[in-house]
Amino acid sequence: MVVSCWWFVLQYWRVLLRGEESKIYPCNLAFVCYWRMCLPLLFHLLFRSMTTQSQYLSSNPKAIADDNGGFPWFSLYGGKICFGNRPDTASWAPLLSAKVSHIATVQTRDENAADIRHQCLTSGLKWMWVPFETTSISASIEEAFLHQYLREITTVLKDGAHLYLHCDSTLSRCSLLFYALCHYNRLPSDSAYCALHSINPQANALSRRELKWAASLGHAALKG
Repeated sequence: MVVSCWWFVLQYWRVLLRGEESKIYPCNLAFVCYWRMCLPLLFHLLFRSMTTQSQYLSSNPKAIADDNGGFPWFSLYGGKICFGNRPDTASWAPLLSAKVSHIATVQTRDENAADIRHQCLTSGLKWMWVPFETTSISASIEEAFLHQYLREITTVLKDGAHLYLHCDSTLSRCSLLFYALCHYNRLPSDSAYCALHSINPQANALSRRELKWAASLGHAALKG
């Protein structure tokens, strides 16, 4: 029985790939001929898909963060971006060693954002203030400002900046802003999510609603 099955498969193989004549029923032969015509087309589509993906990755921001000096940098155009906790006294030396050029504070005035500005000026770093609160996700009252933040961050990255984002210990606002930034720069959702996890492995704590909001924020900023 097993030998008979293998013989049957061999006949299809000989006709399908090698074009050898064999004793096979006409209806089955028609099926084999159909697949002989389809296989080249399928291989062509597969090769074209792989080539398109390769061209996309070579002409767009990298979807993989590189670890440099303990900071999980994400390359975007000519610059790099990462995020983490609010810098304290011991943080400034590592930031300078990692050649950070800009620090973006994703915190409000009530969270003493001005203190970080003072430290940046003292250390010779450029400071950006991109405040928003998580309540903005539901209220949608600051989206115009957030669109402008995404444009400004993209601009400094195109100029070759090494940008360090920070918020509070949850990193939720940095994560959402970074995810929106990826969509603003036309990264697909799966690549943006992988990039987010490469910088913040705890990003799975974000809800689907929050990620959807961040993605729509990036798309809206792109259209605006």
